[in-house]
Amino acid sequence: MKKNTPERISSGIDELVDRLKNDGIQAGQQQALDIVAEAEKRADLMLKQAKEKSAALLKESHEQIEREQQAAQDALQLAFRDMVLDMKNAMLERLSQDFSREISQQAASVPLLEKIILEAVRLISSDVRVKADKGVTEAEVLIPQQMMQLDDIRANPEKASEGPLTDLAAHLSAQMFSEGLSFAAGEQQAGIVMKLKGHDMQVDISDKAIADLLLKYLQPRFRALLEGVIH
Repeated sequence: MKKNTPERISSGIDELVDRLKNDGIQAGQQQALDIVAEAEKRADLMLKQAKEKSAALLKESHEQIEREQQAAQDALQLAFRDMVLDMKNAMLERLSQDFSREISQQAASVPLLEKIILEAVRLISSDVRVKADKGVTEAEVLIPQQMMQLDDIRANPEKASEGPLTDLAAHLSAQMFSEGLSFAAGEQQAGIVMKLKGHDMQVDISDKAIADLLLKYLQPRFRALLEGVIH
């Protein structure tokens, strides 16, 4: 058996130290490589996440811009639609006013009033006989106040032979008065309102009634004309 000499022991220690040193260096190098690899991995992950977040923010920004643009377009379309609707309503209202004014002017003419009264009496008399009974008037024709001029007539009876009412009365037959027809002032601006007292019946042929009746028929056609449905 060989004895361990100091030289041999020293050589073994040196070898052990060298081996440990090499192992330590290798371990350190591997650890460094692992750290670098982990750092690179984390860096790649962070870069990927940053890109994804950036893409998401960019997409959200584009979507927000598109939503705002769409909202602006919708607001403009709504405003334009409301403007067109307001214009149509204003034009329809103007047409209705002009039509009503024309009806009122036409219904204020004496010849037309005469025709209206005669026709109304003829139609009503075919169903309900109109006559005076002991001085009680059965039928009363309400004529616009401005045509009656009752205050002036009361103050100046000599003026009773003047004015549109006198012209109208002159054209109506005497038989109509004998059958119980009388005249009074009404609240309407033009046209007439005929009342049958004994039968609780009233026929409204005023300018407003005529205009309202005709406008029910004409207004939808006015609107269709404005909207281009009809030409």
